[in-house]
Amino acid sequence: MAFADSIVDDIKARGALVQVVAKAVKLTKAGGESKGLCPFHKEKAPSFTVNETKQFYHCFGCGVHGDIIDFTMRIEGMDFKAAVRKLGLEMGLDGVQAPGARPAVPPRDRKPRDKPTKPDASKLTDLTPEAYAWFAARGISEAVVNRNGVRMARTWFREVGKEVPCLAFPYRRDGEIVNIKFRDREKHFAQVPGAEKIFFGLDDIKDADTVIVVEGEPDKLALEEAGYRNVVSTPDGAPAQFRWEGGEGQCAVHRAIDNPTVKVCPGCGARRVETPTGPEEDRKFEYLWNCRAEFDGKRIVLAVDADRAGRILEDELAR
Repeated sequence: MAFADSIVDDIKARGALVQVVAKAVKLTKAGGESKGLCPFHKEKAPSFTVNETKQFYHCFGCGVHGDIIDFTMRIEGMDFKAAVRKLGLEMGLDGVQAPGARPAVPPRDRKPRDKPTKPDASKLTDLTPEAYAWFAARGISEAVVNRNGVRMARTWFREVGKEVPCLAFPYRRDGEIVNIKFRDREKHFAQVPGAEKIFFGLDDIKDADTVIVVEGEPDKLALEEAGYRNVVSTPDGAPAQFRWEGGEGQCAVHRAIDNPTVKVCPGCGARRVETPTGPEEDRKFEYLWNCRAEFDGKRIVLAVDADRAGRILEDELAR
């Protein structure tokens, strides 16, 4: 759907850039501007500024610059149309949705969800000798890499603020690529915005009685090298910590808790957020709901890392 120029102009004229940025960046007033740590690269001192009068943001560290729509595209991993739709819905603007569509509501409450984006695999290229060497150093052969369709690509990573060469892991269902996960040299990750979330290697468990679930794509490839093809990996890896609500957002006590039986933080009283019970509410683990049929009747083995993040992921998957 195309949006009228008046809608784009209206979004920019609302002067809501500071409010939108503040959802992702902790801002402090500095003269006529607001400053904070840049969300697009790692830094210790704030070099990211928001000019409320001129309605643009700029980072003096990595050079990113833009308006409210550009910021939404970058921070949410959206294209222009999706960013305009998101902002238009949040602002309650008329004409954002096509005639005959249901009344506009925020995306998190929309049922059913938008039709998933189909990845464009035409720009993927063959692996370089250096890429094969990277896998070989981890005990993964060229044959296993090729069977899983791993390729090369160039894509934009929020952490570095530009396009860089990267590995591309195609996520297939019934042979069709429904998502692509990208990984650069610095272990930054990205996926196709709006694509369907599923497990990597899903087609390999069709006829399996037992399914082994691991965290990352290299883990799946390494187990296949060891003779286990009935393995899938999660698209988002392991979360760094449990999700909490209430209390103090920066409380060091609940940020350090890795025991899944602890439901209330003894430091600030925050309560641990339980995993949602339905696909409409569950966004972080929507790949579980999307692949539920493929797992029915199978024995599931969770083989995640033994570190803190792995234990958190294991607890979430076990639910």
